[in-house]
Amino acid sequence: MAKNKVVRFQKFKEKILKKDLKIIKMSVHGHGIAIDPDNGKEIHILGAIIGDIVDAKIYRELRGFYFAELSRVRHESIKRTPPRDPLSFYSTSPWQIIKNDDEREIKKEFISQDFARYADTEINSEVKFPANFDIFNYRNKVEYGFWYDKVLKEYMFSCFKRGSGESRIPLLNSAINHPSLNEVGENLLAFLNTQEISPRTLKSCILRCSYSTKEVVIHLIIQDELTIETEEFEKFAENEKLLKGLIITNSDNETLYELGDLTLSEVLLGQDFVYRYDHFFQVHLPSFEIILEDISEELEKLMKLRGNKWRKLLDLFAGVGIFGICLNKFADTVQAIEIGKGTKEFAQKNAENALVKNYSFRETPAENSTDSLNKTDLLIVDPPRTGIDKKTLNAISRNLPGTIIYLSCNPRTQAKDYNLLKKDYRIVFNCGYNLFPQTPHVEHLLILRKIKK
Repeated sequence: MAKNKVVRFQKFKEKILKKDLKIIKMSVHGHGIAIDPDNGKEIHILGAIIGDIVDAKIYRELRGFYFAELSRVRHESIKRTPPRDPLSFYSTSPWQIIKNDDEREIKKEFISQDFARYADTEINSEVKFPANFDIFNYRNKVEYGFWYDKVLKEYMFSCFKRGSGESRIPLLNSAINHPSLNEVGENLLAFLNTQEISPRTLKSCILRCSYSTKEVVIHLIIQDELTIETEEFEKFAENEKLLKGLIITNSDNETLYELGDLTLSEVLLGQDFVYRYDHFFQVHLPSFEIILEDISEELEKLMKLRGNKWRKLLDLFAGVGIFGICLNKFADTVQAIEIGKGTKEFAQKNAENALVKNYSFRETPAENSTDSLNKTDLLIVDPPRTGIDKKTLNAISRNLPGTIIYLSCNPRTQAKDYNLLKKDYRIVFNCGYNLFPQTPHVEHLLILRKIKK
């Protein structure tokens, strides 16, 4: 007898209306979740939050649950608040509709659920956010597509619209962006709309700014010949006091034009850092400073228990060296590993500026440098959302550093990684940080100490 075929993905030709759905929980992707009364399947609805009663139109089934577009809010949750971006918040920050304290409680629950499910571990992590700091105006990097209005014959930025069958929506800016990004971005659009450009030409735009100097770098990506003369870009730059540099590349990342300086500078806990606009750097610096302070405080406690410094600090996924440089006082030697092109030059410059002399750097993938774990007794990892790669994780299990600091932007993959390490380590500190307000993302820190056997 033939087995029933499992339907993994199905997009419905006509949307199916469901009425009076009660939202009972939130998904880690930002959707409110209701239960279909007809079959018991989950319905995930962006724009709906816990406590709402809504109508929604199902447009897709994926792995046994539905995605639906919010049609009407019949009863508003007490957790709901009006969005500052009423037309575009779905795209840029879908949790603008949740009050800040409630958002942090939901994220706290996410962390607990992930560790219970994927690491069989009970965990209770506070989710911190700096006092008296705006939950908007924080993002220092944004990437937009372009939208061409055929009626107005003007360009706008665009982002993917989550939670519906529509692909993109036009917008000028976002309330979560640092004001410098919005100012320079709007002026860039105004400039482009004075030029004769084919609608096929512009592909996307990356804007990145410095908290410290307010300066902005623009990266314009094109997919067809750009007919604007370089003199026009120079005139634009002359009038943009916040613009530090501009680069134009094609879809293959080949540089076609470059103007000004493409580096940015920041100050973290009184220490200067420089980096290129396309290097990894934290998005929400006031919250990140709290992370650095918490790590330093916990390492001070552990150092008192052990009676001396660690011999070797290894900073994996090091970016331009923030962790290794800021925490160098806790170890005799510091080695940093990062795959990003050009990061070595900037990390070494940052170390020199900080007068850190016990510092070395290897520009290579973490999985290609597992030999560096040899004799490491203090390990710092800040991997991408996918978590630590298997080869590196196995090398950690073989070498067993005495202390591990694991910062993650994805508690789910962090929990999975911890599940493979927990036989040799215990958690001595855990905390969440709301680095991405108005979105479902949360940063989570674990500090692990090797179990004495």
